[in-house]
Formats: sequence, C-alpha cells, structure tokens
Amino acid sequence: MQRVPALLVFVALGLLQESDAHFNVQHGHLRQSDMKLQDDANVIHLSNPKKKSNPLGGVIFGLLLWWLVPVCLWNNERIAIKQYKMQLKAERYAVHIDDPEREPLDEMDGRIVYLTGTSAVSESLADDKFTNTKADGKIKLRRTVEMYQWVEEKHTEDEKTWYTYSKQWRDSHQEVNHDNDKKNPSMSMESTGRGDSYRCSTDVLNGSGDDCAEAKHANVKVGAYYLGDYVIRELNNWQPKELSADMLKERTLSNGNERFMKGDAALDADGWWYFGSKNDIGDARVRFEELCPGPLTVVGVLSKTSTGWTFVPIMRADAKGSGDSFCAELGGSCCFRVKELHYAPADEDCDEEFKVDLKDRLPELTKKEKGAFNRSQTSAEVKSYNPEDDIGDLCCVGPFGGAVIKLMHWIGLEEEFLGVSEKEEELDTVMSREGTEAAHRHHMMRLAGWVLLIFASFQIIAPIIRLLNFHWLATLMGGGLISVVLICLACACSSGAFCCIVSLSWAAHRPFLAGVGIAMCVLTFAGTYYFMHDQEQKSRGGAANQYQLQNHTGIFVALAQALAGSPTP
Repeated sequence: MQRVPALLVFVALGLLQESDAHFNVQHGHLRQSDMKLQDDANVIHLSNPKKKSNPLGGVIFGLLLWWLVPVCLWNNERIAIKQYKMQLKAERYAVHIDDPEREPLDEMDGRIVYLTGTSAVSESLADDKFTNTKADGKIKLRRTVEMYQWVEEKHTEDEKTWYTYSKQWRDSHQEVNHDNDKKNPSMSMESTGRGDSYRCSTDVLNGSGDDCAEAKHANVKVGAYYLGDYVIRELNNWQPKELSADMLKERTLSNGNERFMKGDAALDADGWWYFGSKNDIGDARVRFEELCPGPLTVVGVLSKTSTGWTFVPIMRADAKGSGDSFCAELGGSCCFRVKELHYAPADEDCDEEFKVDLKDRLPELTKKEKGAFNRSQTSAEVKSYNPEDDIGDLCCVGPFGGAVIKLMHWIGLEEEFLGVSEKEEELDTVMSREGTEAAHRHHMMRLAGWVLLIFASFQIIAPIIRLLNFHWLATLMGGGLISVVLICLACACSSGAFCCIVSLSWAAHRPFLAGVGIAMCVLTFAGTYYFMHDQEQKSRGGAANQYQLQNHTGIFVALAQALAGSPTP
C-alpha cells in the first residue's frame, strides 16, 4: 500500500505531459490561423515540409569545433605573447624624432622610431561621378549613395517560413525573389568604399562599392615623412563634407532607372541630399565624407622607399636585450632601463654621437628587406614582409594553417605592431593604450574559446542526453541524474582542456609560466581523480560495513530469541 502514492505520482506526471503536448499542438494551430488573419500585401507565407533532426549532425559539429577552437586558442596565445614582446621592444628602443621636418640619416633605416607631428596633404581630390565635388587637402573623399527600395526579410517559426517586405534606404541593390510586384529598379550610381578593410572593425564601416578617391601617398606627409598604406589604413578621422546644389548638378549615371537622381538635389535636416519625393521606390539620396589630416603619433619601423621615408609595422617578436627575460615573466621587466635616444635638430657633433648610440640598436629589417623597400614605390608593394609566413610554432592545423591565421588577423588579433594615434601623445601613453586594447582583445578570445569548447562538448553528448531522457519515466528512474553528471564532466573536461591548451602554447616564449600552468592542470586533474576514488572507496566500505552490521544484528536477535525460548521468525 505504501507504493500506491508513488504510482499515482508517476501516472499524474504522465497525464500532465500528454495534456501539455496536446495543448501545444492546439496552440500551434491557433497561432497559424492568427497569422493567416494578419496576412497582407507585405507578408507572404510558405509552408515547409517537416524536417527530421539528425542527431549525428550536432556530434559532427561538436567534433569540428573541438578541432578548430584549440587551434584558435593556441594561435591567440602565440599572438598575444609576440604582441607583448613587440610592444616591449618598441617602448624600450624607439628612437625619438624631435624634429619631423629634418630628413633622417641613412643609418636610421630599419630602426624603430617614435614621431609626433601634424599631417598635411598637398593634393586636390575629385569624385568620379559628381565632377564638381572636390576636396582640397584631404586624404580621401568618399561618396555614399542610397536608394529607397523594397527589402525582403525571411522569417521561420514552427516549421513555417514567411517573408515580410518593408521600404528602406540601402546603399546597394536589394534582390526581391518571392514577390514579382515588388521588384526594385536598378541603381544608376553606386557608393564608394573607404578602402583597405583588412580587419573586421574597418570592414563594418567600409561601405559598398569600389575604393573612394584617395590622395597619393607621397602627398600625405608629416614633415619629411610620408604616410604609406600601413599608416593610412589606421586613420579614422572621417568628417562629413559640406556640399552645395551646384556640386551635385553635374553627375554621371548609368542607364536603367529613369527616376534615379531625377531633378535637382535638396538638403534635408538629416544631412542627406535627396532627389525626388523621398517616399517613392527608386528615389535616391547622397552625401560625402572626407578623411581629414591632423595631429598624429606614430610608433613603428622607419623604412626608405623610392618615394621617401615612411613607416612599416614591427613584425619580429625577438625582444632580446629589451628586458624580456625570466624577470619579465614574473612582471619585473620594469626594472630594465635603456638609454632614451633622440634624433635632435641638425648638429654635426650630436649626429656622430647619435650614430654611435644607434649601433647598439639592431635594425628590424634585414638587408634583403631594406633592398626590397628601397626599390618599391610604396611599402605595401613588398609582399615578402608578411607576418602570415611565420607559423612555425602553430601545430596541429593541417592544411588550413594560413586560413586560421588570416581569420585571427581579420578579427583584430594582429601579429604585427604599428602604433598610430590621431593626436599628439607621449610614447608611454601610446604604448599603455595599445597594450590595454591588445589585452582586451585576447581576453575576449579566451572567453569565447572556453565557451565554445563547453558548447562543443554539449553537442557531442546531446544524443546520449536525449536517450537518457527519452521519456519522463526514464528521467525519474535515473536518466536525469546521469545527465547532470555527464554535463558536469563535460564542463570540467572542457575547462581542463582550455587550461592545458593555453599553458602549452606559452612553452615556446614563456617556459616558466607554461610550466606553472601545466603543473596546476595536472594537480587539478590528479586531485579530482583522488577525490572521486576516495569517495568510491568510502562508499564501498560503508556498504560492506552496513552488510556486516546487519548480519551481526540478525545473529544477535536470533540468539536472544533462542535464549528467551521464543521461535525465530
């Protein structure tokens, strides 16, 4: 009779599950009918056939993540250590250029330098479509063109797919594939992009279309130094350009859309110049922006090309002699000091002393690299000066090593260093900010890698979890408890693997810290194993002791009953 309440509980839970499922089915039908009532000209519904989920798909995806994420974590630590060494070397050995107007000495070619000044442009730019729109003394001139058009958006819910349509301003032509009544006319003029979107932070704001008008690098200077590709791509001082109606009268359009930019443009309060009523499909609007010169601070390698002197990034992480040693691993690199070397205004005696001191600072560029830069017009033409060629300490990548490195560089984990600030700052300020920003990026990568490893483990064990909980009775009979244990073990294994990967990746550059991290991982796993083994032994010992106690108690009761003369049960 004592088992009846438990049986009633099981039956009640089963009925509750069945009624909930029935309610969900009915609720789904109601939702679909409600959606049909709300149907209008801007919504199109399409039915999808029911798709059966493949349990092996998640397992394969989890295994792929377990192959890719450790490689990315390894590469993240490799880049973090190299970035730290390059910044340490730049902070210790940068030659301070006190007079930007003075031409550098040939002995300075390939050395790390620190320069502050004001950039200026000696060139006038013009847009290739609006020929009357010009910019004097600017680095770039960008055109943004948008058209009012239909935008198709796909939605999926409860195995149902539908498309909604809205009118929006977009800078590229939008395709409408599921409603022939909402086809967009062609764009007779496209926007231009900011150019050189070498990483995701610049790619987001780059825009669509071909590269915009840009001044020649030889005409963008800070004193005696011109700004090459590596410096200009770091600049972000974009400002809106003031326009007039006369600047937009002369324009070159392609055929196809008669409404596009028909009539004269009118300035609106939002800063856009509109052609048309602003409310009809096919209307256009335009605006311009300029990349402006101004105060600038650069920390990088000085290089001489056929155009002149410019700056390139530091690529090599060898920080020998810059205080990078065992003490640096313990945070004691601040005890190391290097003589601060200044390239002052012209003085023959000072120049001789400067040349002597300069010999103690090894150049960052090899003779071969110097020759390649000297023969090229711009620094970007030297393709051999590339950090992606250095993957010697990246293992277990297979044939995709180059793709992994490009992905890491694109998301901002750069394997080079060129400090650029659009204001005049002290060297310590620049290096402190650059170090903080780099550390933040690497910390975010570590966090993302740890979370992805746990997610990958969940994907791998998901079929087992479903099997253990295929029915509520199986969950109550122990499947739920086993699932919790498996999930905890997956989290523990993922976290342990994360610590091991990070520690092992330090071995090439930080052997002491790597040894400490590996030792902590080993001690953690050993302690966990010992604890589980000890608990298992205790449970076995407790069960045996309880069994022996029951036997002794039974013998004692039988003996007492025999002595009392009562029969044994």
